Amino acid sequence: GRYARAAAGPWPSRARRRAALVDTLDERGYQPVERDGRLRLGNCPFDALVDMHRDLVCGMNLALAEGILDGLGERRTSAQLDRQPGLCCVAFDIE
Repeated sequence: GRYARAAAGPWPSRARRRAALVDTLDERGYQPVERDGRLRLGNCPFDALVDMHRDLVCGMNLALAEGILDGLGERRTSAQLDRQPGLCCVAFDIE
């Protein structure tokens, strides 16, 4: 999250913070996409483990997302578990 905050610049607008969030997720293999008015993770880098350890993997992905938001200082965006077919389990509500 601190990396994303630094990448957003010293006085980032909401658009710059959002772009830093998307870039950070993309760099880590999550392939973020916008669907249904939410930012969703289009890929789970840990997909090979999901069938055997779904709760662990999804919990880890959510914790990572929340950590990025916290380090970024993004208070108006939240991450939740929202399992959808063909997508990773995390979605972001962006105000």
